[in-house]
Amino acid sequence: ARIPTHPRRRLHLLVVWHRIMSMQVFLDGLMSMRHYAVEMAIGVMVLVAINSLFGFWFEKAIRSNRSEHPSVEIKYDRTKGRSGFVMYGGEGKHEDILFDDKNSLRVDDLDSEILDSEKKEDEGADQESKEKKDEAMYMMSSRYVGDVDPKIYQEIFQLSKRLTFHDGDVIFEEGTQQNFGLLILAEGCIDMYRTHNGTPVHIRKYQRKGECVGEVAVLMPEGSWPYTAKAKTETTVVFLPSESILKYWHENPTLFYSYMKVTIGRRVRIARYITQEAFGCSADVPSLTPMSFGDIIEKHTTKEMKPSLTALFADHVKEQENSNLRNLSVGEELEGKAGDFKEMYILMEGKMMANKDTPYASVCTPGMVLGAIEHVTGTMSSLSMTALTPCRLISLSLDRMPEKVGIALTDAISGCLTPFLWKFDALGGHTQFSKAGTVLHRANDEALEACIIISGRVGLLGGSEEERKEIQPQSATFVSGRGDWVGEAAFLQDGASHSHSVLCIRDTEYLAISRGAFDIITSTYPHVERRISAILAKRLQSALGAKQEGHTVSTIALLPITPSAEKDLKRHTDRLAEEISELGIGPVKSVTKEMLNKMILSRQSSVSSGNLFEFKSIIHKLRQANMRSMISDWLAEMEEKHRFVLLVCEGGDTTWTRTCIRAADHILFLADSRESPTLSPVEQALFLGEDSCVTLADTEVVLIHPSDTILPKNTARWLRARKELKCKVTGVHHVRRSSQRREKRFWGRIARVVSNNAVGLVLGGGGARGLAHQGVLRACFENNIPIDFIGGTSQGSFMSALFAMHLNTEAMRPSVEKFSTRMGSIWELLKDATIPIISYFSGVKFNETVQQAIPTDIQIEDLWIPFFCITTNVSQHRYMIHRQGSLWKAVRASMSLMGYLPPMYINGDLLVDGG
Repeated sequence: ARIPTHPRRRLHLLVVWHRIMSMQVFLDGLMSMRHYAVEMAIGVMVLVAINSLFGFWFEKAIRSNRSEHPSVEIKYDRTKGRSGFVMYGGEGKHEDILFDDKNSLRVDDLDSEILDSEKKEDEGADQESKEKKDEAMYMMSSRYVGDVDPKIYQEIFQLSKRLTFHDGDVIFEEGTQQNFGLLILAEGCIDMYRTHNGTPVHIRKYQRKGECVGEVAVLMPEGSWPYTAKAKTETTVVFLPSESILKYWHENPTLFYSYMKVTIGRRVRIARYITQEAFGCSADVPSLTPMSFGDIIEKHTTKEMKPSLTALFADHVKEQENSNLRNLSVGEELEGKAGDFKEMYILMEGKMMANKDTPYASVCTPGMVLGAIEHVTGTMSSLSMTALTPCRLISLSLDRMPEKVGIALTDAISGCLTPFLWKFDALGGHTQFSKAGTVLHRANDEALEACIIISGRVGLLGGSEEERKEIQPQSATFVSGRGDWVGEAAFLQDGASHSHSVLCIRDTEYLAISRGAFDIITSTYPHVERRISAILAKRLQSALGAKQEGHTVSTIALLPITPSAEKDLKRHTDRLAEEISELGIGPVKSVTKEMLNKMILSRQSSVSSGNLFEFKSIIHKLRQANMRSMISDWLAEMEEKHRFVLLVCEGGDTTWTRTCIRAADHILFLADSRESPTLSPVEQALFLGEDSCVTLADTEVVLIHPSDTILPKNTARWLRARKELKCKVTGVHHVRRSSQRREKRFWGRIARVVSNNAVGLVLGGGGARGLAHQGVLRACFENNIPIDFIGGTSQGSFMSALFAMHLNTEAMRPSVEKFSTRMGSIWELLKDATIPIISYFSGVKFNETVQQAIPTDIQIEDLWIPFFCITTNVSQHRYMIHRQGSLWKAVRASMSLMGYLPPMYINGDLLVDGG
């Protein structure tokens, strides 16, 4: 018989043949039992056992083919003892363990009716169950619910309601408590309006699934909406009432603390930054004024709770007095200026000055709580505290407090923050997060919004016809970062269109401001218009030719692309961090994946420990937007605290590595020069193909050479292999492994380059006078003046090339002496004389002299430091800058004085002296 080729048919044939053989064995056993009863009974038992094993194997084979051939039908029971989430789909029971990793998030306790498999699309699927699944998915993708453990999530889901609205229906109205709480958009679109000067004004729109309305409302059970929400289309939302959530929080304080640190902490950071930096109004920020515990309790708790809470707090303070006491001398600062309050403090004795030398300076007296808002929300402090007299403080933490005191204090802090956050929310700005490569708007689009960058980077691209058709990050002409306005010029002109396209070159979070919201903001903060006018004036000056301030580099990603470089990654990172620190520009912080995991676990106290970057489930995908927003916030905090942040990538294509690449202003590929220059797997995954990372960051290769390397080789092959990558590989740095003292200058050079503090030297010509540059180079060396890149023209190109080869004036001295001796010899000049049709000398002897000092196999890319030289291209009537190619040819061309030496022929052009 013909054997079927289709996998499903082959499996069915095996099953049928297996059953036929089993029946035949059974019949033969019956016929032979009368003669060999005992022997056959044993034989049949053995065959039945073999039959069972084969049956198990066949069913396993069918099960593994079920994803490719769903029509295969087989029923089997749930396997016991396996962890993971069990899904059912198709005909009969179908078990699918999404993931089974002891170190990853567990979802086996989730309700299978709520979170069903994406594969479950059979005709008999219950519509109500499918709707519940959708609600659950969008709840888990939201910033609020996405941060809780799935076991707790199941309980929260039971508190929710599903609300459906038709086009034009009012979801809630300004000044009312209608549907007051947290609303998560599951489907449709929501328009927000606010009354301004007696007229409803459109302020923002929610249209992304999983977006939340009322993140602050859940802290205000007796509050009312500051705006009106209407459904623009058929809209479905998941509604969590404020009272229900607060009640659940008080029963689960850990979740309450987590919400305050993750969700409210994020809102505080954004609102405080925008209010202070973009709107210029620090007076509205609540954390600028220290508070006493008595005031907190008085204003934000009920009368019945005040006596008991005051007594509990006093007892707790007394308990902590011995173990957590801290003394400050006069002039000493608490936690450092703008520090991070890992704990809060209560001042027991002495006086402290808050916000010294600012308009918001105030004196703190005993009984005041310092850093409470920062500690509860997990935000960086904008409050500086200096001791005026000897002070005694006691450190407090929510982790050590009695549950009632912790909940009451958190309630009170939320009561202090909600007026500020509610006012900011009522302004109408809409915080959005876009990943790298997203186009915020295109040239010629109508200017409906202006944006303020909260974190990340965006590139402004020109508005030509070619650039409109295909936006490429490499064509960006201007880069805007944290605190910058984008699209404000066209936005201020009614009906105008954008003149530039805007592309996110890093994961970017920004505040989108509509025209209605802008009117409300300018009426609340009138000086905002003056600030925008100043921004426009600066850009106009840049357009008229004034010097433009470039955007400074703050985050540097280190990506190992060879196994040896990955092995020594920590060593290289420490060397670079040390050299940047010694520049004295500002503090440096190295950030690893372990640090990020620790941060996420600290902010998500309800999440079990483990590697949060190794999820392989649908939940991992849904949590990406939320996680990336949290990471973006965290990196923005790092940039605020440190002048430079070194992002230490892994050697593979992991989520953490992609996060580093998307967040970097500058990327360094670390490689061992002894290994193959071909593209590594991580480079191909990150920068080639459809799923590649889009980045505008300058990218450079750092080649690590053995200690006995005299001069690098084959550097050009490393650069050529990376021409097709979707990143700007702009150059290469060479590092020779040696003792820490000798290796120091190589990493010091890289540190100065990436921090925009590099020192360059350009040498001029002049024949014999050009040789005197050796004294200049020696003087720089003796006075510890670093030379990070070098260039020259005419005789200066020869001297700079020798220095780039040897990095030592003594090592280049013999070559200079030989060159001077030969060029000063009349006999050598006469031997090179020729019929003066093109020049007086043939150049043969001159070529030999140059080649003695600079061997012909040396390429410009192989020099220890970046080098360039200038020549005059008589074929094209312009000057040329040589940064790659044959070194001796470039130097010879730059020294070819017209009339004395013939031009140098390179790549079809005639090149002469660049002086």
